[in-house]
Amino acid sequence: MSQMTFKDYIESLPETKTTERRAVINQIATQCAVHYSTVYRWISGKSQPDKLKQEKIAAITGLSITELFQN
Repeated sequence: MSQMTFKDYIESLPETKTTERRAVINQIATQCAVHYSTVYRWISGKSQPDKLKQEKIAAITGLSITELFQN
């Protein structure tokens, strides 16, 4: 099975009128206590969340930290 990065995970979510993708992004922002624009920077790879936030994102997505945030 191929690994799925954080960006891959977000892009795999359906982008419908109810926007599941936006709901997950907002959930991550809320759980990590950051603005949603910060989450978009993480998705684009412009910055990376700290270890605690990576753990929260892994819990939300059900994927491992090493899979989501490959270096």
